Amino acid sequence: MAKRYGRTAFWLGFLVYAVSFFLSFVGGPGDYTPKPPFGADCAFDWFFFPWIYVHWHSMASFLADAPIENVSIAISGWINPVFFLVVILQVIGKTPRLSKVLRYVILLMLPFSWVLFLDQHVYPREGYFLWIGAMLLVLFSTELENRQFQMESVSRQKSVHKSLCFCPVRLCNSCVAYSEKSIPCVRERCYASPSSDYRGG
Repeated sequence: MAKRYGRTAFWLGFLVYAVSFFLSFVGGPGDYTPKPPFGADCAFDWFFFPWIYVHWHSMASFLADAPIENVSIAISGWINPVFFLVVILQVIGKTPRLSKVLRYVILLMLPFSWVLFLDQHVYPREGYFLWIGAMLLVLFSTELENRQFQMESVSRQKSVHKSLCFCPVRLCNSCVAYSEKSIPCVRERCYASPSSDYRGG
């Protein structure tokens, strides 16, 4: 049940992640396009802009000309590739430690997109929020699965404890004393003495 819960969260998040690329990503006075760019447009621009800039100029020029904006674009452009790598690793399930490290690397990369919004005078729209929420759901689906498994384990332990503290046969005086101390009643104890005073109907 817990594994099914985690898998459902994983694929639901991945579906929403894919949908976010076809929704409006940003808007505001800094957006000079005829219509608000989609998530796919921003992902494409963020990833390829640094490569094109360095190809036509140089790495030194890339770092010297608007360094904060350029570095933020370069880091934001790698969010999706790293996310895809984590998705593949989680599906394979062979390197949970590496997946966990990359998960927090993505969390550290996300604020750089906010730097771009401030610098370009735009604000995030529905596509961006779905993009963020979907990635978080996918990245932490294993944590949700583990939490669900722990809750189910605790629930099973409580039910087993209650069943052990219930004597299925008629209780003798010693069984009643045992049950009051939350010590499981043993069936053979009820027949320990032939002269036991049985209680019950």
